[in-house]
Amino acid sequence: MATIDTGTQLSLQNVVFGNNQAQHTGGAGYLALNSMDMANTTVSANISGQPQGAGLYLVAPIDAPGTPLNIANSTFSGNGTPANIGASAGAGITLSGGRLQLRNSTVYGNPVAAPGGPPLVGGGIFVRSGDNHLDMESVLVAGADVVREIDLDAAANSIRARHSLIQTTPASGTFNAGDSENLSGIDPLIAPLAANGGYTATHAIAPNSPARDRGDNIFPLLSTDQRGVDATLGLTFNRYYDRPDIGAYEYFGEDTIFYWDNEDH
Repeated sequence: MATIDTGTQLSLQNVVFGNNQAQHTGGAGYLALNSMDMANTTVSANISGQPQGAGLYLVAPIDAPGTPLNIANSTFSGNGTPANIGASAGAGITLSGGRLQLRNSTVYGNPVAAPGGPPLVGGGIFVRSGDNHLDMESVLVAGADVVREIDLDAAANSIRARHSLIQTTPASGTFNAGDSENLSGIDPLIAPLAANGGYTATHAIAPNSPARDRGDNIFPLLSTDQRGVDATLGLTFNRYYDRPDIGAYEYFGEDTIFYWDNEDH
């Protein structure tokens, strides 16, 4: 998927971008657009021929009002670049222009080899230098990292992170626009990508995951996790409104009766 029309407005929900390959950046999508709202979407096992944006490569006008790029309740998993081009950053998401709000989502690294090809490499989220800004809220980054490109000759970029878990401890100065209640350097205890209900695959978290009850659910409230409502299973995968879990997946314990303050979930 690609668009280079910065006047485009894109809305995506319950979509899967999987096993795509691009000769350049943006294995699943190279998106230069005016605004985007993505929810309940999984971007997995995509390959880019360049060392950035194997999942999504995002560009929005710097002067666009507000936060034009929004991703919520989504999973980026196992995207990467061929090992023979060297190490890469932003295998899940590369922000090359504009502002992105990423919330209640999971970014999982450890790219695997393409069939018959060399091992894949890559990081998790990469914010290129320039007037580019990432706001992370309740995001789980596992087996990958978050990188902010620093170029003293370019406009200042920024990353702000809150209520998030980053397994690989970010380099000093990565979060330069404020951070609070984040966890880093710990194993989030998440399972491989699987069909856990809903339209799209997710990474389940263990009952004892440190991501449990450490997230947030900022306005506008997300009533469910990425799985939403599964009519086939007869289940609604509600978010917990006080302190939800970090990431796209809300732990759904067998003992769950209420999703309020009077029952462990």
